[in-house]
Amino acid sequence: MSSTDLNLTPKCVATTGDAFSEPFRASRNRGKCDGRSNLFRHATFSADGTTIVTQNEDNRLRTFVLPEDLLAERDELHQLERYSEYHPGTKIQSFAVYPKFALEDPSTTVVLSSSVDVPITLRNALHYDTVHAFYPFINERTEEFRSARSLAFTSSGSCFIAGGHNVIAAFDVTRPNSGPLSEFVLSPNRGPIDAFRLKRRAWVSAMKLSSGGLLAVGTTQREIGLFENHGLGKCVCTFPLEAREGTGVTGLQWSPCGRYLLVAERSSDTVQMFDVRDVRQEVGRLVGRNARTPQVLDIDVVPTADGFEAWAGGKDGHVRMWSNSGSQDALHTPDVDLDLHQVSSAIWHPSGSVLATSSGDRLPPNDSYGESDSSDSSDSDSDSDNGSDNGTGRSTATTPDNKLKIWTV
Repeated sequence: MSSTDLNLTPKCVATTGDAFSEPFRASRNRGKCDGRSNLFRHATFSADGTTIVTQNEDNRLRTFVLPEDLLAERDELHQLERYSEYHPGTKIQSFAVYPKFALEDPSTTVVLSSSVDVPITLRNALHYDTVHAFYPFINERTEEFRSARSLAFTSSGSCFIAGGHNVIAAFDVTRPNSGPLSEFVLSPNRGPIDAFRLKRRAWVSAMKLSSGGLLAVGTTQREIGLFENHGLGKCVCTFPLEAREGTGVTGLQWSPCGRYLLVAERSSDTVQMFDVRDVRQEVGRLVGRNARTPQVLDIDVVPTADGFEAWAGGKDGHVRMWSNSGSQDALHTPDVDLDLHQVSSAIWHPSGSVLATSSGDRLPPNDSYGESDSSDSSDSDSDSDNGSDNGTGRSTATTPDNKLKIWTV
C-alpha cells in the first residue's frame, strides 16, 4: 500500500531553514580542529506539544517553542528559531523531557541531561542556566561519575531511571543532590548467570516505559530486560535478540496497549517486535526501514482508532509507517512511504495531527564543505544526500540537509 492509497499528503509548515548548514569546529584527540556537519541527532516533543527539544552534533541541547498559529493558512513557512540552548563542557550522553511539561507553568518546563564526568542535571528548557537539581550517579568502587547513556522519567514524573554501564539506577526527583534510591546490576561479575540478569556486561543504550508501568531496557550487546513498577521493581524477564543483523539497541517503543515491544538497532533495516506475554521469540518484523547505518535513527509509535502505527525515518530521506503490526504477517513491509528529507527522527505531536522530522547529514571525506571524520562519534554515517531545500524537503545542492521541519499529514 502506498501513501497515495492512504491519501497522506505531507505539507511542510515550519522549518529551521539553513540555520544549521554551516560547519562547526570540533576538538579532535589528534590535536586539530575540522569543520563538522551540525546534524540533528535526536528530537522529542514536550508532553503538551508546544515545544521540541533537540540534540545536535555540536553537543548542544536546543529548545524550539512552536508558533501558536502553526497550522494557520499562510503563504510562507514558519521559521523555527531556538528559544534557548545548553552547551555543557563535556559530551552529552542522553536527555529526557519532563512528562508533565506545560509551557504555561515554568516549574514544569524542565529537562534531564547526562554528560560525561558530571552529575545528572535537571535544567529549565526555557532557560538552561536555571538549574533545579543535581543527581550524583557515582561508581562507589572508583568514586567516579557514571555516564547515563539513557534516561527515562516515570509516568508521574516523581522519579527517573538512569541507564549506565551494566547498571540501572532509580532516582527521586524531589531529592536534589542525592544519589539513587536503588540500583540493579544487569549482569553478574562472576559465577553462574542468574535467570533474571543479562549475560553480557554492556551499556544501557535505550529505555522505554509501557502504559502498564513495565520498563524495557536495551543494551549495546543486543539484550533486553523488563522491570516492574516503572523500573523501580524487580527484573521479571531478560532475553537476547536472536536475529544476526543489528549492532546494538538504539530505540524501544511500546504499543499503546502495552502488549508489544518494538526494538530498533544500529545498522539494521528491521524493527523487531515481541509480545511480552511470551518473549522467547519475536512475533514479527517491520522490514524495509533502510537504516543500515551506525547513526541512530529514532522510531515512534502512534495510537489509532483500531490499533497503532509505527513510524521511522531512513537514511534515504524517506519516512515509513507500518500499521497494526501485531496482526500482520511475520515480515511486515511499510504501509506508507513518504519522501521527505534526510531523516534522523520522525516524531508525532501528542495530538497525532502534526509530524516533526529532524535531519542529519554527514558529508563524505574531502567534500568542499569540510573534511568528515566520524572516528570520535558514536553515531557515524557517511551515506547521506547533500543539498539545500527545494521546497520538497530533499537535498539538491552542496549544503548539508540539517533541519528540523514540521509537517501536517
